[in-house]
Amino acid sequence: MKNLNDREILNHIKNSVDQAPIDILDNIKNQTVVKMIKHDDITRQESKSSKTTLKSIMSFAAAAAVFLFMFNIFQFRLPDSEIYIDVNPGVQITTNRRDDVIKLLPINDEAAEIVKDIEFKGKEIEIVTGEIVDSLIDNNYISEDDDVMLLSVYNKDLEKSKRQVREINDTIHKKLDDNHKNPILLSQSIDKSNTVDEFAKKYGVSVGKMTFIRNMIILNPELKTEELVDLSLSRLIEISNDIGIDIEKIIDSGNDERITNPIVEPLPVDDDYDDDNDDDNESRHLIGNIKAMEIALGLANGKIVDFELDEDDGYYKYEIEIVADGYEYEIELDAYTGEVLEFEKDD
Repeated sequence: MKNLNDREILNHIKNSVDQAPIDILDNIKNQTVVKMIKHDDITRQESKSSKTTLKSIMSFAAAAAVFLFMFNIFQFRLPDSEIYIDVNPGVQITTNRRDDVIKLLPINDEAAEIVKDIEFKGKEIEIVTGEIVDSLIDNNYISEDDDVMLLSVYNKDLEKSKRQVREINDTIHKKLDDNHKNPILLSQSIDKSNTVDEFAKKYGVSVGKMTFIRNMIILNPELKTEELVDLSLSRLIEISNDIGIDIEKIIDSGNDERITNPIVEPLPVDDDYDDDNDDDNESRHLIGNIKAMEIALGLANGKIVDFELDEDDGYYKYEIEIVADGYEYEIELDAYTGEVLEFEKDD
């Protein structure tokens, strides 16, 4: 084959260009364009940012759903307040943040009978409290006017605790009034104490009652826990009065005068008993334990070792023994006037 030199190659190219159709561009422009029915992977212009936004919205919605779920658990299931109602037996009520009852526990075997038929879950605390009071009355735990009830409320928010004390106290009073009962109702807001909790479990009493006992011991350290835990609330009040504890410093009695100034109905007397004395004593108010102790300690400033309210033929007097400076003093006081009837000093 004949080899072409450079000049011949250039001439061939030039001839080819010259012979090409000059209207090729016009032909391309005049061709019919077929429109696309839908975009393909090349022509689609979907923004990546829209996918990202959708995913963000879905993630936020999922997080919100989880938050609402956890919030409902927090509101409805988690314990918020602990409420104790003691009348020997004792009952513990646990409520959530909405003040609905989520747990109801008896403190002892007697209390198990009180709560066994009470449907409590999801009910408001006022409703469950009313049912507990009804059950206490039906089982004769509240029958006399000198019976004592103790209401104790714990919440880490002290203001809420005080509010619940007032509201539950009102509920109990209303239920008692409806049943024509008038026991002494004591109430207290309590704090959280591991020591009190441990002693309450050890001795089988409520945290509310154990708190009351602890506060008595704080005011009089000579008292012993083991000597007090098995006593009734009525007896604890008597002891507080006997040893001079100002019970209003540790508990709210609602200004019930029966706490410090009991009224004693005179017993029937013989027909030959002096009518004047009978008229004087009938339905009179006693001066009260606190006043009697103040008078006695004014005579002998020491430690009261014995304190009794004695009755003889319808006549009441306080008999008090005091130890001071190595001596023992025996004192008798008129229970109505506070007059000193006897004052003796023994070695």
